[in-house]
Order: sequence, then structure tokens, then C-alpha cells
Amino acid sequence: MSSIKCPTCGLTNFATAEACKRCKQTLEAPAYPYWQGANAVAPPKPDWSKLQTVPAVPLDPATMAGYGDGCHTVGNILFAIYLGLHLLGMLCALLVMGAAFPEEVWRVVTNPKNTLYLASFEPMYYLGLLGLIIFLPATVVLFLRLLLKSKAFLTWVVIYLLGDFVFTLVQTALILTLSGELRAKHIPQFDQAADSIGFFIPASVISILITFIWFRYFTKSKSARLVFE
Repeated sequence: MSSIKCPTCGLTNFATAEACKRCKQTLEAPAYPYWQGANAVAPPKPDWSKLQTVPAVPLDPATMAGYGDGCHTVGNILFAIYLGLHLLGMLCALLVMGAAFPEEVWRVVTNPKNTLYLASFEPMYYLGLLGLIIFLPATVVLFLRLLLKSKAFLTWVVIYLLGDFVFTLVQTALILTLSGELRAKHIPQFDQAADSIGFFIPASVISILITFIWFRYFTKSKSARLVFE
């Protein structure tokens, strides 16, 4: 017949006994000698050095599905479209400026001795021309680096976006100044010209916001950066 030994006094009791006959110690699970009684002992400490674990395998960005698998993210594809639209917008801006001020008007508004002289027109015109000269090849180079997934793209795109941000700010300030000068002349033709370039102001504000969004995207998004790393 099976029996159970009392952990307190050592008396052997029947296995069905609920308490020790000698010391009345409860013989249920709480009386297990690890935890109570005169002969209680501390439980053994586990040997963690013998624990079998799976060794960590470093992740290879080139094999991470959906990120460094060689495929462009949706954001990168949208940025390529943005570059094309940005280039088209610069060309349209220059064409509108040239159409609004033909050659005979140019000679009048750029002559300081003339009463119709507009001080901000010439700086704004040449700023737009300079922007086209700089950003036209820069956009093409950046677009190619994007398609080729060049690591240098991450540096180029930051410089490009910062330059575009500064350029747009200066251009917006000159547009506001020129619009005020046009309306100050109180000439119907100049009022029409002011209206024709007026849409550049909200467009410039939107451009600044979009530039900031792209800057944050390429400097903070891990999925976008892993394509080029």
C-alpha cells in the first residue's frame, strides 16, 4: 500500500490521509517540503547555461521581403512622378512669364528711367531662368539615380529638396513683390499680368509643403532607404 511521509515530523501516513496522525500537519500540496516544514529546502536554481536556444541570424536587408528585395516602394514611384511634374511646372512657369511680358514690354519694365519700371521683374525672371538651368539637369540625374537604385541617391535627394525649398521661398517673395508693383501702377494690362502670375503664390505654398513631405519621407522612412542601401 502506498504511503506519504509527513514533511514536519517524519511519520509515515496512509496515502489517503489528509493530515498527519502525530502532528496534525496537513498533507496536501501546500505541505510540499520545498515550501514549509522543518525539513523544507530551497528549490534548486535552474542552470540557464544549459538552455538550448536558436542562434540569432542577422537579417540581410537585401533579402527582406517588401523592403530591400530590389523593388521600389510606392513612395519612390510617386516621387519619380513628382520629379517629372516638377520639371514640367518649371517649364510652364518660364513660358507664362515670357508670354506675359513680350520683348517690347521687357524694355519698358526693366528701364529704371521709365515710369513703368518694375524693380522686381528682372530679378524674378533671371531667378526662374537660373532655377531652370540648375534644376533641369539635377532632376534628370536624380531621376536616373532613382531608377538605378544608386546609394548616392539618398544624399542627392536631400540636397535637391533643400535647394528646391530655398529656391521656392525666394521665388514666392519676388512674386509677391512683383504683384504689388504691378497693381500699384493702376494700369489694366498690368492688373491682368498680376492676375496671371497670382496663381503662382498658392502653387508655391503647396510646393513648399510637398517638398517638406518628401524630405521627411527620404530621411525617416526605413522602407524607402533600404531600397538604396
